[in-house]
Amino acid sequence: MWRRQADGLGFDAEALAADAMERSRDAPAMDRGTGMDFVPEGAARQPDLFDPAPRSLSESATAWAVGHLSEREAVFARTDLLAAALAWKPGAVTIREAEAAVARLERNGTLHPCGLPAAGESLTTDRAAADERETIALMERGQGAARPVMRSWIAGPLLHRGRLTAGQKEAVKTILSSRDRIVGVQGYAGTGKTTMLDRARQLAGKSSYRMIGVAPSASAARTLAAEAGIEAETLQR
Repeated sequence: MWRRQADGLGFDAEALAADAMERSRDAPAMDRGTGMDFVPEGAARQPDLFDPAPRSLSESATAWAVGHLSEREAVFARTDLLAAALAWKPGAVTIREAEAAVARLERNGTLHPCGLPAAGESLTTDRAAADERETIALMERGQGAARPVMRSWIAGPLLHRGRLTAGQKEAVKTILSSRDRIVGVQGYAGTGKTTMLDRARQLAGKSSYRMIGVAPSASAARTLAAEAGIEAETLQR
């Protein structure tokens, strides 16, 4: 029955469960001991998302589902959350029980509706919302608070000598010439982010700066080191 319910949500629950089990086996060997704690000194740590002893199977299922989906995504579809809850222990909870548990998490403020037009009915966690507010506050405090690595009129001519695209060149120039302590650059898959960062590292080195990287996983840290020449650490311990 749980397969029919998951199929009705348009989700492969068996594949999700298998993927979660596989990654849980691999994660300790991949990430243990390679991370650093980058929480600012004095910053309040966020409480755990869920009660360690949920009162029912449906609460356990939704707690696992939220933890699984929010590990990599700040926003996720409600249908994905329900399907993941069904995949927690096949047959342990019904779709109605999962829906009721999700509704309770919304009522107590653990989950929040998130209106993204392209994502349909989506949710985010209280922790993700708090992290977003903290990130915005850090960015605002850092505006105009740093010295640029290189003036834009110096960086511009140097970028003409490489094979970067116009977007990559603009990103490098923004990184090097900004007076903000935090600079955000959005790059989709396959757009050459590591190539861009490699060039930014090279030019920063000309001004005696050393670029250090942090990444969400050990594989991402290895990619930064191999493709961009940036020594990187993982955010997780």
